[in-house]
Amino acid sequence: MIGLRLGGPFRMAAARRTEAARVNRIIKPLSTAAGMWLAVLIGCLLAFLLVVPCLPATAWPGHAPLSGPDGTRWLMMVVLVTLATCLVAAPLIRYLDAGWHCRLDEFRNRIRDGAVLCYLAQFWEKRLDSHPQARGDRKAAEALFDAIYVGYNGRRAFAAPVILLLAFSFVAASVLVQSGIDACMAHRCVIAAHEDGRAVRLLSELHPTDRFAPVGDIVLPLASAAALGGAFLFVIGDAILRARRCTTNVSDLYWYALRIALAIPMGLAFTELAARNVGALVAFGLGAFPMDAITRLLRRYTNKSIGGSAEEAQETDQLIKLDGVTVPIAAALAAEGVDSIDELVGVDPVLLSFRSGVPFPSVLRFASQAVVHIHLDDPSADLVRIGLGNAYLVSQLIMALDEGRKPGGDPKPAEQRLDDAVAVLNAAAKRKDPAAPAQSAAGVEAAFRNIMHHGYTQFLLSVS
Repeated sequence: MIGLRLGGPFRMAAARRTEAARVNRIIKPLSTAAGMWLAVLIGCLLAFLLVVPCLPATAWPGHAPLSGPDGTRWLMMVVLVTLATCLVAAPLIRYLDAGWHCRLDEFRNRIRDGAVLCYLAQFWEKRLDSHPQARGDRKAAEALFDAIYVGYNGRRAFAAPVILLLAFSFVAASVLVQSGIDACMAHRCVIAAHEDGRAVRLLSELHPTDRFAPVGDIVLPLASAAALGGAFLFVIGDAILRARRCTTNVSDLYWYALRIALAIPMGLAFTELAARNVGALVAFGLGAFPMDAITRLLRRYTNKSIGGSAEEAQETDQLIKLDGVTVPIAAALAAEGVDSIDELVGVDPVLLSFRSGVPFPSVLRFASQAVVHIHLDDPSADLVRIGLGNAYLVSQLIMALDEGRKPGGDPKPAEQRLDDAVAVLNAAAKRKDPAAPAQSAAGVEAAFRNIMHHGYTQFLLSVS
């Protein structure tokens, strides 16, 4: 009876393992570079095969679609659209095949041995409660770290956004190529100047049955075609840059897909504000703008059109005060919800790094300065000059003091550095408030010791 009762769960577990093995046999070949390239090419081929049966009803009634000049047009369209789709896919495949592993190794190389235990205790206490063996076992802690990283940034998470982006790229490239290939082959890609001074493409005046229209009777205006070209320039360029830096994220791919989808209406909307003789150039340039720049332009022009007041200047970001933080880095961190210096200390540096694209050592460097800011009220700009601008260096000073004060030690070098820090802090306080009381060496040393014993500082010391 016991065997019969246990047989059901055992059979279900065996069935799940069998199903998982079948899925892995499919996913594992697709996870290689050759498998991903094959999937992209097969996807393009299937997309074209789905279009071909519709040709007699939409494009060339009564004609053989793959013979004569129409066959040449089709060949050009297949080649150009496939190349455009593959160009979008190339940096993504490169990142998924090699860059993703390099990114994971970047964290593994910094968070290893005892550092992984300190990292989990600082940022993943609840996970440690469910995996108590990871509290003292280094291998178990490293396995838990890998599971956390893969859970938030695993390669399978890229499947849906990659398919979505390539689908948008394929459709956009098809419409763009269709709008220009027939006109240029028939020498109709010219501009006719009418008596009223308007410039109109002659292709738009052709009868629909005279056009090469395998994906429907669609002719893009010049501004929309230029904006779509600019969008491809931005998407491919940014994808190549991120793949080279190994900082591609799932959210980036969704932004790329949205960027291509909005290119056509955006080109038409913005070129209404530009002179007609430079409309196409403006549309192409705007198409190559990042999304945040486009959003600012939209807000500015919309606010102006409805009679609103000018945009108020935003306050200087606090993050700019940190040594090494530039405006693009501050914007990347702010996009992940880190708007102030204090928030840097409370955020998981691993998640913040791969979500924002900021290198992991830089995130640690900024957070180390933030710990000093919290305890000493914004002094790091002055302390940087004497080599005490971050928590790691402050901890090294305190350890040197303790070592020098032991019997037989010499505390004078460390005490001299402490006196220099006191002088710098007092000078900074006097600049802000001439009536501010002077700090003593004992008070500054106590603050430095608080910095050293801060949980984030202990994590930084273990990583370093």
